[in-house]
Amino acid sequence: KAPVITAKNRTVNINTTNAVSGVSAKMKSGKSVTSSMSVKIKAPGASSYTTYSYAKAKAYKFTKAGTYYVQYVAKNVNKPNRAATKTVKITVLGDAVIKSPKTVTVTVKDSATDDQIKKAVYEAVYEAITITDNGTTVKSTAATVTVSKDTETGVITATVSYKGKNGKTVTYNVSVNVEQEAQQSAEEQTDQPVEQ
Repeated sequence: KAPVITAKNRTVNINTTNAVSGVSAKMKSGKSVTSSMSVKIKAPGASSYTTYSYAKAKAYKFTKAGTYYVQYVAKNVNKPNRAATKTVKITVLGDAVIKSPKTVTVTVKDSATDDQIKKAVYEAVYEAITITDNGTTVKSTAATVTVSKDTETGVITATVSYKGKNGKTVTYNVSVNVEQEAQQSAEEQTDQPVEQ
């Protein structure tokens, strides 16, 4: 009789090694034929399977986020060498990605208080960033933004951090330029650019 393969669908983080983790193949007699299995792997975007020996499959690294199809083939050692095949899906979670312009400019009124400036900075940063976690766009407010100001240079930096589905936190730094807009009296407010 053909051996029995035990393998189930699983989810792993990107750059995890081992395509045969938790997989076993046993003959009816109970004898293991796990290490003699051949393993076929179809990576995301690939049009066909690539065949690996058990040892090579054990050293295989999931370097791309997405769905891998992994096929295990185990043969009975006794003639007529009946084979069993089992295919599983391995979902690989990539790291979340934060995208944003390197610099964000915030315009505040001349009379703006530190709190108002801080609020404007947070709003501008949240508006500027986009986060994708394994192909899904995540609300920017799911990220944590920490704003710090260098007391000597006055440079404001916003550090954006987000913990992805795979448990790994990614961070991104954004420089913030704060421009103050001069106050005008009501009569002077026209569409003309303000002379600074």
